[in-house]
Amino acid sequence: MKTRSRRLLESSKKAGYLGKKIYRQALEAQAEGRPTAWAMASFSPADLILKALDVEIVYPENWGALCASRRLAEEYLNNSDSDGFPTSICGYARNTIGYTKKLAENNFIIPNDAPAGGMAKPVVLLGSGVICDTRFKWFQALRKYMDVPIYVLESPQPGVKESLIGGVKKQNVKYMADDCKKFLGFIENLLGKKMDWDKLEELTDRFERSLRLINKIDKLRQAVPSPMVGQDFWTCMIGLFMAYDIEALEMFEELYNEVKYRVDHKIEAIVNEKYRVIFGEIPPWHSLDFFDDIADEFGIAIVMESYAYHYNSPPLEEDLEKATDPIERVCYWTYNHFTQNHAASAYHMDVQPGYLVQPYINWAEEYKADGAIFHPLMSCRPVGYTMIHTSNLLNKLVNVPSIMVEGDMVDLRVFNKQEAKDRVAAFLETMDFYRDIRAEKRITK
Repeated sequence: MKTRSRRLLESSKKAGYLGKKIYRQALEAQAEGRPTAWAMASFSPADLILKALDVEIVYPENWGALCASRRLAEEYLNNSDSDGFPTSICGYARNTIGYTKKLAENNFIIPNDAPAGGMAKPVVLLGSGVICDTRFKWFQALRKYMDVPIYVLESPQPGVKESLIGGVKKQNVKYMADDCKKFLGFIENLLGKKMDWDKLEELTDRFERSLRLINKIDKLRQAVPSPMVGQDFWTCMIGLFMAYDIEALEMFEELYNEVKYRVDHKIEAIVNEKYRVIFGEIPPWHSLDFFDDIADEFGIAIVMESYAYHYNSPPLEEDLEKATDPIERVCYWTYNHFTQNHAASAYHMDVQPGYLVQPYINWAEEYKADGAIFHPLMSCRPVGYTMIHTSNLLNKLVNVPSIMVEGDMVDLRVFNKQEAKDRVAAFLETMDFYRDIRAEKRITK
């Protein structure tokens, strides 16, 4: 077996168990006649509302990543293609459409070969408009195969300047909270069951504690050498989808302690770290060994990655104290993540759009990055359309170079690992050049 330069985090080994737990609980619920839901990642109160009402949740986007990581997505992609859905739409959507088609053809009996036991037929589809325009439609497309009600959550994302206008945050958070309360009424009526507010409060408390730990872990990762890299984060990322779960909270507590120990004792995640690189945005789930390869061959540590899945700072305590209930409190976390987190620095640097651009500029300095690797996805416009702009701004504002490595998060057929490694090899000289430029500028200041 090939010896890798990456030191595995012991606490990250729990992530596999958590992933299996999501699908196991949903399958058990189906067997017992209890409800399940398919939900898009939105990090909103709606997930907590469902759990407080004893609805098990699975995330088709996460399941798409799982299918890709096991290289079992191609059948579902082909199923989607054969029904006329374009190959250019979201890979997660194509994977889910293809799976649902097969599920319907099998009279909603989950096929034996479905990864992780498959996704149980839901009683509701919970969509979200945050970030991605495809999300408004692809759950609707599933209605071709199954008659299931849909609820789509709204997530306002004002521009940088607009988000800093007095009262805008309060108004938008209220709008989001009102929408979630409408969803609560919708799901209570669907299930014939009333909310257990004490249980929702308990789930919210664990959700917030998990996110605060994740933020502390991100801060620890600014250390040199890096104590934790992107491969570790992508392994543990499943915990974000169940931050309200006691076992997920325990994993984040252990992860924080282990990463802090590494920082205190200067233990690096990558032996002989040479280059500190930030990565945007969604990785090629089918080829995560690519990142271990470039660590082994070039000493590259992915020091921060995938902004959409990081809570870089908690909401203001004064905002949380104003919240009238757990739903509104979680909305402050959601809004802060998708809108407010980097608005001030984006305004100061005159960066538009702030979301998915400014975080990488901030990270380049905070994590002492030598370069950035961007992964434009063949099937995802929302995370790709800003990448060239971000690349130009990184070079202009902080003298950090970047490269583009094209591929897809689900479809293995459009990612060439050797070509990607060759690009990275050629990029080393560029990172060396700009490292010298940054050093000269520091001396002359």
